[in-house]
Amino acid sequence: MITIFIFSKSYKNYDKSLIDYFLLDYVIYIAYNASHEFKNIVDNLPYICNTLSLVKVLNSEFNKNDFKCHINKLNWKRKYKLRKNNKKTNYGYLIENE
Repeated sequence: MITIFIFSKSYKNYDKSLIDYFLLDYVIYIAYNASHEFKNIVDNLPYICNTLSLVKVLNSEFNKNDFKCHINKLNWKRKYKLRKNNKKTNYGYLIENE
């Protein structure tokens, strides 16, 4: 998806940091208004997800069931690990599987 592409390029090209705190908001706004396909996907998403649920389990071992929501709010103030007990964490999955 275009949002993942933009964030991974931004992260790699700008010293592993986002160039703007509101980059996600900008990207979603642009994609929503520029792409009928993206707009339809967003408009048809069920509103049953807690956008803060993923941030609570980022340091847990990877579990595809933790990725129920399509849009998640993460937290840059916490420290996240790529691995736990020699297994990929949810955070590790996000970073290594761009």
